[in-house]
Amino acid sequence: MYTEVGNNLPTYIYKIIYSPKQQKAAVYFTNNEPGKAYHIISVKELETLSGINFFPKMSEEKKNTTA
Repeated sequence: MYTEVGNNLPTYIYKIIYSPKQQKAAVYFTNNEPGKAYHIISVKELETLSGINFFPKMSEEKKNTTA
């Protein structure tokens, strides 16, 4: 998820939105470049791409859905 451009810069950026009240999460995922295009992906997809377990106590069912 990184590209060498003088310094290590992330190729992609993301923001996870989690609603404890609704017990739902969604991930906004985009290229790290100018523009407004983005994709909404599941927490599980982001975990697969990044290798990070963002919500260890969240069920796999919830991780596999998008809000």
